[in-house]
Amino acid sequence: MSYTTDRTLAAERMRNEADGYRNNERMYGHVSRIDTGEIPGLFQDLATFVGLRGYIRSDALFDTLSDLIDPICHMTEIGKTPKERKYVCSNCGATNVAPAGHERPRYCGCCGHRAVSFDRVGSGAIDEPVDVLE
Repeated sequence: MSYTTDRTLAAERMRNEADGYRNNERMYGHVSRIDTGEIPGLFQDLATFVGLRGYIRSDALFDTLSDLIDPICHMTEIGKTPKERKYVCSNCGATNVAPAGHERPRYCGCCGHRAVSFDRVGSGAIDEPVDVLE
């Protein structure tokens, strides 16, 4: 496996862990919280490093770590001409331009986040996630 694949899979596992905490909150009706002072040392160091202190939501640690490992964004198509298509990044708001005959951008040209889905303004429909692993 390549480094990119390992990084992407690790981030996906973190996101799945965070989703598990969110599902428990929906089922049992209470927000699960963690005292960062009571978690194991390694996670305590990681939480402090990424700026999480005190009592935090259980999913916050996993969401933050997954975004650091493999930052993702969603692209929204804002314009289409015979020569080019324009997309806006959900993370930084930058406009990305792709020539009409070419595939969609895999990464935002401004913030560098990986594009995982595309939306058309006004359609409300999101295309299938784009597999950009190499």
